[in-house]
Amino acid sequence: MENRLKGILVGVYPATGLGDLVQYVTAVLTLLNNVKDVHLDVSIPNYILARKYVSRIMNCRNVMLIRGLFECSLKGEGVWVRSFKGIRSRNLLDCIRRMFVSSNVFLEYGVPVLSKAMNNAYDFGCIGGHSVDDNAVKSSGIVSATTYYRGARSIVKGSLVLFPCSITNTINLIHLKKVKLFKEALQKFDLVCVRGFYSRKTLEKFIDSSRIIISPDTTFAIRTLFRDLYVNFNKGHKDKYRVTLVLRRDYFINFNQISKYSVYLKTLLHLVEMLYTRYDIETILLIHEIFEDSKAVKDFIKLLKRNKHRDSINVIIPKDLFEDMRWLMSSDVVISSRLHAGLIPLSMGIPTFFILPRNDIRILDVFSLLRLDLNFFVIDIFSPAEINGLSKKVIDVVEDISKYKSTIEHAVNRTEKLVFLPAKILVNLIYQQC
Repeated sequence: MENRLKGILVGVYPATGLGDLVQYVTAVLTLLNNVKDVHLDVSIPNYILARKYVSRIMNCRNVMLIRGLFECSLKGEGVWVRSFKGIRSRNLLDCIRRMFVSSNVFLEYGVPVLSKAMNNAYDFGCIGGHSVDDNAVKSSGIVSATTYYRGARSIVKGSLVLFPCSITNTINLIHLKKVKLFKEALQKFDLVCVRGFYSRKTLEKFIDSSRIIISPDTTFAIRTLFRDLYVNFNKGHKDKYRVTLVLRRDYFINFNQISKYSVYLKTLLHLVEMLYTRYDIETILLIHEIFEDSKAVKDFIKLLKRNKHRDSINVIIPKDLFEDMRWLMSSDVVISSRLHAGLIPLSMGIPTFFILPRNDIRILDVFSLLRLDLNFFVIDIFSPAEINGLSKKVIDVVEDISKYKSTIEHAVNRTEKLVFLPAKILVNLIYQQC
């Protein structure tokens, strides 16, 4: 038992919703399926949320959830600290330092770094899936990513792998000094995995192509890891079509497109009404991102005030990731403005429409690898014309759902083995160093 390997999986972005957490969970499970007799620490920013939503799935004695590398405890709550470089207020810096008194993190020139006590504490490590894009709403950003990459290398004495990520091609437009530090941080990995061909092309400018592989988002491991659950969720499955909507509002605010938000909601309402007139359906409004999605759902419910179908539309707030997966996997059609809320059902062959920015590097990567029709399944969230055309697409799918399921399953099956490739390569690297 004393010779048990000790590893760490580092989450980069503070998990405020289930999308970030599902990547970490599937990464952990793919590792445990391949590495025997190992203890794995899982460092997830927003530890309290993670403990609540994933403990039911990761209830394993060789896995321990720990606080994020740059997270401290203040009055029992997780406090996220990014970078304080450039802040000259001594009072503020002193206040921040006091926050870190009892943690394994301290501040150097205003930037949180790991204490020397953690140096080389782990035999191997990996960074969980994320995106690097300073222009995106939900992305680690180049500075934050660089900090995490360097921090992870300092605590891992053996092999270090970057699990499937996406990297925007606009990264070269960022300040040259930041790009240089980012490039140096990438050299610290033995292997870097990307979600698709777009990110690979960008990454080849920073590191040698021999250290890059393409692997699907780890969410696609759900197809193998939770296949039995999918079967159980759909046993004696309903007489009605189940259409699940995952809404969001933050994109419209952050991209200064709030004027198009009402078009987005009204079009989806029109779609739901049309489906009710044609088919016997039930509609689920699923809150996938705990804080943001509830706002969009409330706005949608307001539009339903005088709608005769209001009572047949259910709002679901999952208690944990397991329940979130249950509702998504038991749907017949999913319409999602959250990437991973859409990838969960897509991985099971369920027809899924993504309402996201057309240039979202994550969705470009996913569809380039799956070779699915991007123009059909992805609707630009800022294009009223594309959103208005969604109704026809959904009806086409419902009318011939077996055809679309078959198409998606074929695409997912073709890449299914690739999703476990990062874990398998990491295992080979671990045994080589032993």
